[in-house]
Amino acid sequence: MHCSVSLLRAFEEGLRWSDWVPGRHGIIIEFEEPDDSQAGEAGEAREEDGGGGGGGGEGGGDARRRSRSLRSRLLGGGSPAPHLPPSRSPGPPTARKSVLSATYLPHVAPEQGWGVEEAIHSLVRKAGFGGKVTEALKRELRLTRYESSMAGMGWREYQRERERAAGE
Repeated sequence: MHCSVSLLRAFEEGLRWSDWVPGRHGIIIEFEEPDDSQAGEAGEAREEDGGGGGGGGEGGGDARRRSRSLRSRLLGGGSPAPHLPPSRSPGPPTARKSVLSATYLPHVAPEQGWGVEEAIHSLVRKAGFGGKVTEALKRELRLTRYESSMAGMGWREYQRERERAAGE
C-alpha cells in the first residue's frame, strides 16, 4: 500500500488550452456546454445515468450538478459557477448553460502517454461533454494551470517512522 498527498500551488488563470507543459503543470478547464446537437446520445446518456468524471485522474465528477466551479473550490472561492443570463427575447425563457469543469494533476498526462492535445480531449470528456471536441470548443476553454508538490509513503516506511517516533 502507498499513500500520497499533492499540495497544489502557483495557480495561473486565464490561459489558452495549450499553455501548459505535461508533467510540469496540472490543469483545470472550465467551459459552457455548447448548444449544439453534436453531443447526441453520448451527452444524453451521461445526464440519465448520473455521468461521472471518468477515470485516469483526480477531480472532475458530474459538473452538471455542481453549485460551485471546480476552480473556485480549489482556490477557496465560494461563488457559484457563472451562467449566461436568461434570454431577453419574447417567448419561453432560455435554459441556462451548464458550466463543465475537470482537472488533472501534473503527473496524469505523462503516465497516460498523452501530449497536450490528447490530455485536453480526455479532460473535456472527463468534464462530462459527449460532443465533438472542435477547435472552436478548445478556444472557449478557460484554463488554469498549477504546479504540485507531491509526498508519499509506503506501508513499510510508515511502520519504520512510527517505530522511530515511539522510541523518541
